[in-house]
Amino acid sequence: MNEPSTDPVAAAVAILDERWPLTVDEMAAALSDRGFGDVCTLETALELGDAFDDPRIMHLSDGRFVLPRNLLEGRIWTHRLTAGEISADAIELFDVMIPVCLPSADPAMRVVMPGEESFEARGLPGVAWARLGVLLFPEGFLSDTTLGDLIAVTCVGGELVVDLYPDQNAGRGSLGGWLADRAARLSDPEDALYPDTDLFVALADDKDLARDACLPLSEQLEGAGLVRDGFRLVRSGTVTSAPTGGYLVEVATDSFSRAFDLDTRSARGAMAFLALAGSLAVGSDSTTTLDSHFAEPDDFAGLADARVARVCVDEALGRLGFDPVVVAAAAEQVLRRGPRRTRASALWIAGRAAQVGGDVDEAEHRYQLALAESPDWEPALEDLATIAAMRGDAARGLRLLERATGGTSHGMYPFLRRFEPVEHPELGRNDRCWCGSGRKYKVCHLGRSDASLSDRAVWLYAKASVVLDEPRWTGVRAELDVAAGTHVGESSVDRLVADVALFDAGAFDEFVDNWSALLPVDEGELALRWRGASLDGFVVEATDPGEGLTVRNVRTGTVSDVRDRTVSAVLDGATVALRLLPVDSELHNYGGVHVVPEQRREFVLDILERPEPAPSDLIRALTSE
Repeated sequence: MNEPSTDPVAAAVAILDERWPLTVDEMAAALSDRGFGDVCTLETALELGDAFDDPRIMHLSDGRFVLPRNLLEGRIWTHRLTAGEISADAIELFDVMIPVCLPSADPAMRVVMPGEESFEARGLPGVAWARLGVLLFPEGFLSDTTLGDLIAVTCVGGELVVDLYPDQNAGRGSLGGWLADRAARLSDPEDALYPDTDLFVALADDKDLARDACLPLSEQLEGAGLVRDGFRLVRSGTVTSAPTGGYLVEVATDSFSRAFDLDTRSARGAMAFLALAGSLAVGSDSTTTLDSHFAEPDDFAGLADARVARVCVDEALGRLGFDPVVVAAAAEQVLRRGPRRTRASALWIAGRAAQVGGDVDEAEHRYQLALAESPDWEPALEDLATIAAMRGDAARGLRLLERATGGTSHGMYPFLRRFEPVEHPELGRNDRCWCGSGRKYKVCHLGRSDASLSDRAVWLYAKASVVLDEPRWTGVRAELDVAAGTHVGESSVDRLVADVALFDAGAFDEFVDNWSALLPVDEGELALRWRGASLDGFVVEATDPGEGLTVRNVRTGTVSDVRDRTVSAVLDGATVALRLLPVDSELHNYGGVHVVPEQRREFVLDILERPEPAPSDLIRALTSE
C-alpha cells in the first residue's frame, strides 16, 4: 500500500499550477485523489482554513483557491504620480492594492505602513495620502519622472515590476468596464464595493481583465458614481466616516468580519488589536507608531466582547504566531490607551499571553485583575477555574465555573464534581493533615480531594490535556485530523489524535514545564514519570470489561495488567496499540485501545518501534484500513 504524501501544501500548489481557480469541493477531491484522505474530511479542513496556511496559496472571498503569482501574471495596474510621491519615492496603495500582495523583483521596493522606521525616515507621518500605507521605492527611483506621469505596476515571473515609462495614452480599458458594471449592482445605499477582495474574484473569473494599461482605478471612480471610503468604494454622497487605523484595519475588517461571523464594530476591534500587535512584532514601538494606532481609540471598542477577545488570542498566539511578549505588550497599550470598557479584555489577553509564555503566576494575577474590572468576565472565570483545578482545589474551581454562563460544559467541570473534597470539620487549618503527610491541613488537603493518587491519575491526564486548547496546539490537532482522514469524529480516533498531540507532538512536555509547580506534590512527581511515555504494540491476553486488560508487549514479551475502565469489548488475542502510564505500582491507559488489523500488523509495529515516530505517521498507521 502506498502511504500518502506528507506535504499537502506542495501538492496543493502543484494542483493549482495545473488548473485554477478551484472550489473547496474541487480542491478536496484533487487532494484525495493524491492520497491525502477522505474528501469530506478534507472539505471540512479546507473550510476551516486548517489544511494549509501558505503565502503561495490564496483563498478568495468566494471560497475558491488560486496561486496569486498565476492569477496576477501579466496584469497591468497604473498610477498617476503626484509631486509629494515623487519627492518621497513612494506611492499610495489604492491603485496598486492588488499586485502588492506579491514580492517585488527589487528587495528595496516594498509595502511600508505608518509607524515603520522607513516610513518615518521618508517624512511620511502626517501626510494625508500616505496614511493607509505606501509602496516604497529606493531613494531616487522616481527622480526622472514628472508630476502627472503614469507608471505601470505589473507582475512578471511571480514578482512585482514597475515600468516608469508606459504608454501615457491609457483609456478606460477592461478595468473601467468591470468597475461600471459592479457600481450598477450597488442597489442599496448601504452597499459597498471592496476592490481588495472583489477584484481578486473578478480576475479569477475573467482571464482577460486588466491585461491592458488603462487609467488608474482612482481616476475612474467619478464616472462610475463612486467615491472612496478608506479602501472600499461607496455611492457618491454616502461616505460615512474618514478612514482610520491604517491599511491593515481598513482592508481586512470586512473579510475578517465574514470569516469569524462578527459585526463590523467587533471585527474592527479585533483588527485594531491585531494591527497593533503586528506593529510591535516588527519592532515598531515608537511613540509616533503607538499614537497612530490610537488616533481613534474607539476602534478598539469591539474588543470589550469576550468572543472578540478570544478571536484575538487565537489569531495572535495561534495562526499569526506572535511572541507572547508582543501580545502582552499590545494588551498593555490597550489597557493604557483604549476605552475603559476594554480593560477586562486587555487584562485577560495579557494573562493568556503570560500563560502561553509559561508564567502562570503572572497569568493568574492578570485574570484576577480582569475580574476586579468586570466580576462576570467569563474568560477570566474559566481560566481561574482551570488554575484552581490544576492545584486540585475543586471547591474553588466549582465556585468560579458556576458563576459563568455555560460553566458546566467546561472540560474540568466533571472532574471538579467528581473530586470535590470531603470536609473534615474536626481539623483546624493549622492541625496536622489527616493523610499522615506531616504537613498542616491548610497546605495539604484543605479544599482538595481525599481520593488516592491512583484514582486522581485520570484527572492529571485531563489537566495535561488542557494545553491542547492553547492556540498553537489546536493547529497541531487540525493537522493530525487531516492525517486521520475519514475516521475523524469517531470517539476512539479523536482520543488517539489528542493522545498523540499530547505525548508525541510535545504538548505534555509543555504542560510539565509550565504547570507542574501548581500541581499537588504527588501529581507533579507523577507527571515527571509520564514524560516520554510512548505508544507500544501489545497482544491482549485477557479482558476484564470496565476494569482493564492483561497484555503482552510484542517487543519485550513482558506481561502486564493495565487499568482502563473504558474498555467494554472483549479483545482477547487482538494486537493493540497502548500508551502505558505508571501510577504507583500500577499501569494505566487513558489514550484509548487501538486495535491493529492483522493485514497491517507488521507495518504498524514497525512504526511503533521507531525511536521518535512522526505524529502524523502514527495517526495514519493506526487509522488506515
